[in-house]
Amino acid sequence: MVWGAIAAVLSAQVIGALWYSPFLMGKLWMRTTFPNRSKESIAHASGPAYAVNIVSSAGIALMLNFILVNFFHVETVLEAVKFSVGLATLTALVDAPHLAFSQRSLLAYLIDHLFDTLSLVSMAACIFYLN
Repeated sequence: MVWGAIAAVLSAQVIGALWYSPFLMGKLWMRTTFPNRSKESIAHASGPAYAVNIVSSAGIALMLNFILVNFFHVETVLEAVKFSVGLATLTALVDAPHLAFSQRSLLAYLIDHLFDTLSLVSMAACIFYLN
C-alpha cells in the first residue's frame, strides 16, 4: 500500500509539472485563469498552493488505494483505469455548477479537469501495480 500511494503522489506531481509547464498547457492556463496578473505575481503567491497540492494528492492516493483495493477489489489495470476515469468525470460534473455560477473560464476548467483525469488514471495504475 505505501509504495503504491507514494508512487501515485509522485506520478501526479510529475504529470502536473508537465501539464502546466509552458510547453503544454501552462501559458494557456495562466492566461485564462489569471487574465490580469503577471507570471511573477502568480509565482510569488503560489507557495501555499503547492503545499495544498501535495497534501491533497496524498489524501487522494490513500483514499483511492482504499477504494480500489478494499472496497471494489479491482483485479486488472483496466478496471482501475475505468474507475479513475469515472471518478474524474464525477468530479468534473460536481464542479460544473461552480464553473457556471463563478463565471470562470471554460477553457481553464477543461484544462484542470483533463489534468485531474490524467492524474487519477496514473495514480490508479501506480496503486494497482504496486499493491
